[in-house]
Amino acid sequence: MSTDLFLLAGFLGAGKTTTLSHILSVCSDLSGTVVIVNEAGKLGLDGQWVERNGVAVQQLNNGCVCCTLKTELVELLRNLLSENRPQRILMEASGLANPLAVVETVRRFVDQLGFVKTILIIEAEVWEIRSVLGDAFQQGLRVADLIIINKTEDLEPKTLDGIVAGISSSLVPTTEIFPTSFGRVPPDLFFKPPSSRSLQPQDAAGEMVEAAMAGFITVNHVSSKSIDRKYWEAFLGKWGRRLERIKGQLSLEGQWFYFDSVRGVYSYRPGLPDLKQTTLVLIGREFDESELKASLMELELKP
Repeated sequence: MSTDLFLLAGFLGAGKTTTLSHILSVCSDLSGTVVIVNEAGKLGLDGQWVERNGVAVQQLNNGCVCCTLKTELVELLRNLLSENRPQRILMEASGLANPLAVVETVRRFVDQLGFVKTILIIEAEVWEIRSVLGDAFQQGLRVADLIIINKTEDLEPKTLDGIVAGISSSLVPTTEIFPTSFGRVPPDLFFKPPSSRSLQPQDAAGEMVEAAMAGFITVNHVSSKSIDRKYWEAFLGKWGRRLERIKGQLSLEGQWFYFDSVRGVYSYRPGLPDLKQTTLVLIGREFDESELKASLMELELKP
C-alpha cells in the first residue's frame, strides 16, 4: 500500500492550523492518518491545537522542514514509511518555509508515496505584499496543486476577483483555486488527487531554491506570571504592528486566553486547558531582538 502526502503551506497567519483542524474535524475516518506539524518556534503550540481533534501529532519545532529541520523530516518520513505505512500523511509546514524546498526533500521518497499534494494557503493581505517576500513565495505558487484564498469574509467581490486573476496569472493550468473563510475547505477538494508534477516540479529545473523566507527572527517567551491587562495592551501598542505574528497562551489578570496576532490584527479565544503558563511565540523582521526581549521582561517586572 502506498502513502499519500498532503503538504499544507502558507505564510505566517494564513490559516494553516485552522484549515488542518477543520479538515480533521469533518473527516469521518482518521484511521491510517498521521499528522506532522512544523513550527519555527520551539514551543509546539500549533501541534497542541491540532491534537484536540483526537489525532496523534508528530511535531518538528524550532526551525523549518525546508532547511534547518530537513534531516529530521527525512528521518521521520523514513520511519513512518518503513514501519507504520500510513494511508496518508498531513503535514503543516512552518509559515516561513518554502513549499518547493519541502517538495524537493520529499521527492527522495517518490517510490514509497502514491502522490504528494501541495496545498498553499494565502490571505488577501499577504498577496498585496508579495513583492517583499522574495523568490520563496513565487516558488510556492508554482509548485501548488491547490491554492486556498483564506480570510475572504470581508473582501468586496471585485477585490477577490482581482486576487484570483492575479494568482491565476502566476500558476500552471492544472492548479485549482478555492476562496474561503476560516479554513473551510470541502474534504473532497482537499483530498482530491493532484497531477503528478508535485513529485517532479519541472518549473524548478535549474532554479536556485530559497530554503525559507529570509530575515525573520523568532523569539520564544515562557513565564509563570499573570500579566496586568493594561501593561499587555501597552506592549501591543508598541509591538503589535511591528511583528508579523504573535501567538500563544496568555494569562491576563488570572484568566487564560490563547492570543493570536497577524500583523497587528488581534484575537483572543479560550486557552489550551493543559497549558498553565504564559507561552508566546513572536516572529518578525527588521527589529531589535534585544529591545523586544527587554519589553517582555518589563511585563515580568510589572506588579
